[in-house]
Amino acid sequence: MKLLSQYATVLSFALLVGAVLFGVLVVWPQVQSLRSLMAQNQEADQMLKTAEGYLESTKISQQMIEDHREEVNRVQSAIPLESNIALLYQRILDGGSAAGVIIETIGVVESAKEEEQDLRKLEVQLRAMGTYSSAKGFLQDLLRSYRIITIESLRLSPVSGDENTDRFSLEVRLRAYYVTE
Repeated sequence: MKLLSQYATVLSFALLVGAVLFGVLVVWPQVQSLRSLMAQNQEADQMLKTAEGYLESTKISQQMIEDHREEVNRVQSAIPLESNIALLYQRILDGGSAAGVIIETIGVVESAKEEEQDLRKLEVQLRAMGTYSSAKGFLQDLLRSYRIITIESLRLSPVSGDENTDRFSLEVRLRAYYVTE
């Protein structure tokens, strides 16, 4: 019986050592792998929450733009995406014709980059002739344009030769803006 008891003790000790070795060699690496996967899962959850927050703020921004679409369109038409000199010239010529001003010359004086990132200015000089009221109407029409146009300089002088005429020579330097991409 004593021998059987010793065998049971040795067998119990061997099973205990085997269980500990099994735990250290097999189970412990799996536990470490599980912990690593749980940490990666928490990191992925945090990234997902950040992305969801970004998506939500993007949706809010998009909705704000949609709510103000008319104003955004007005700004985009006021500062076009390209210089579009032909349309600017056409706008000036149409305004002159409607006001009764004869445009004699028109040309780009300067095109330069402003300090702001992609904003560029286009300076145009023109010479025209008309009555004082037609010149005034022409300038008012230019300033009412959807496109941002500023008058940089203006010179109005009577037409030389006939002192009794109400016709004036008009020299205007104006500036328009556009955005480059």
